[in-house]
Amino acid sequence: MRALPSGVRATAYGHERNDNFFHTTRGWLLAGSPSAWRQVAEGTGFVESDDARELVPDLRQWFGVSGAVTQVVAGYEWELDRDGWYVIFAGETTAFYAH
Repeated sequence: MRALPSGVRATAYGHERNDNFFHTTRGWLLAGSPSAWRQVAEGTGFVESDDARELVPDLRQWFGVSGAVTQVVAGYEWELDRDGWYVIFAGETTAFYAH
């Protein structure tokens, strides 16, 4: 388990079953300062990825947030047994992490 860097906090948790083998994707909505976002990926297996931009779920459905956050300014992928995804949204005050 990895601690979030100073300036980043988890504000919501959501999950959904995504296949017939009972795999569950878990996701966290994060809030923080623009200077802290890149620190989340530093020293991990995350690499920048255009694919991450396409994998953001419906955040209204997951977290009940009003107004969909759709514009991704940076996306990261971590290839584990099951991929991890981390995206930073426009305005750089909100991000999403899923695995």
